[in-house]
Amino acid sequence: ETHIYDYAGNLHGEAIDVEFGTFVRDECVLSSIQDLVSCIRDDFERVRAWHHEGGNVLLSGR
Repeated sequence: ETHIYDYAGNLHGEAIDVEFGTFVRDECVLSSIQDLVSCIRDDFERVRAWHHEGGNVLLSGR
């Protein structure tokens, strides 16, 4: 599953290329929806921090 932060468009049915730029976290066991929400929120913060520190995010159309 891929999340594109700060994007409001609809890519449903579109083909996209995804390249992994950094490791975010190991797989974890979640016991509730709230745990899932917290985990995704933490993932976004880690990726945003990585991007701010110079990690490259490239979005391009075909």
